[in-house]
Amino acid sequence: MTMQVNVSLPESLYRRVQQRAKGMNRSVADELTAVVADALAADDTWVGIPTDIATEVAQLRFLDDAHLWRAAQLAVPSEKSERMQFLSEKLQFEGLTATEEEEMRQLQHYGQRVMLVRAEAAVLLQGREFDIAGLRQPR
Repeated sequence: MTMQVNVSLPESLYRRVQQRAKGMNRSVADELTAVVADALAADDTWVGIPTDIATEVAQLRFLDDAHLWRAAQLAVPSEKSERMQFLSEKLQFEGLTATEEEEMRQLQHYGQRVMLVRAEAAVLLQGREFDIAGLRQPR
């Protein structure tokens, strides 16, 4: 069963869909159906990942190439990385206070976010036929 829905899109978004449809040799309606189906399938891909990160990562496919490249080059700032290392070592040798445990959890969450955004952006760039070999090491 097929349901018909009327949707108003901003002109810029419509043009992007129209270009994608043309490139895929589909109608705009078929392209919109494919985009919605892909977005819903992507939601299922990120089961077990914190919701805020999964949402952010799922949205990456809608970025243009320049923004995807920036996302693929994200890195954890050295001060956050060093603090995480310090807390990890402290945990092993003497334990953490409740405040430090919360800080460590937040740093882990941030690191996971950066890692997943970088990875998904690289996958999307590769799917757009870019050479991603230079992304192996963060800058």
